[in-house]
Amino acid sequence: EEEAMMLAAEEEARLLAEQYAAIEAEAASAEINQTTGMVYPGWYIIGQSLAAGTYYAGTGSYTIWNSMAEVQMNVDPSVINVNLYKEVELKEGQVLQFTAGTLTDIENRPSRQVTTLTAGDDYIVGKDLAAGEYEIVNVEGRENKVKLQIVPIKEEDYRITVNEKTYAAFKVGDKLTADKELLIYLAK
Repeated sequence: EEEAMMLAAEEEARLLAEQYAAIEAEAASAEINQTTGMVYPGWYIIGQSLAAGTYYAGTGSYTIWNSMAEVQMNVDPSVINVNLYKEVELKEGQVLQFTAGTLTDIENRPSRQVTTLTAGDDYIVGKDLAAGEYEIVNVEGRENKVKLQIVPIKEEDYRITVNEKTYAAFKVGDKLTADKELLIYLAK
């Protein structure tokens, strides 16, 4: 019985080590846009893959543990649910995980500069609105999907379907056309 308990403890330690290694690997490959300061969904170890400090969190749910040990011990994390934007303080050693939303360093926080795309009108990026990363909001709500057609310069056109909101980056020369009214917020 004692040997079985030791084997179970060793197996648990091995599984925790694997979990820790997987989180560290994902955190090491985390995406951060160096131009806009936008942090994309994933796992982050504060002080390693993401600097400690104050961030602007966009609409989404953010899970924060005080340490990797808390993750490994299944300690209940702090969960921050954000509607639009909220400042979030991240401290050295904390572990952050989020699957939706955006996190932006405070220096590049969203200005909430808004552009309304009127249904059927064409908008040229660089002329009618600035190039950059945008939060796109469907003013008609989730039930009424909106299609945003994007014709990039020298590339094939594509469409984004917006239920409530989504995020996209537009460059100078892109042409945007929405089939219903949309609000787009420049992320910087």
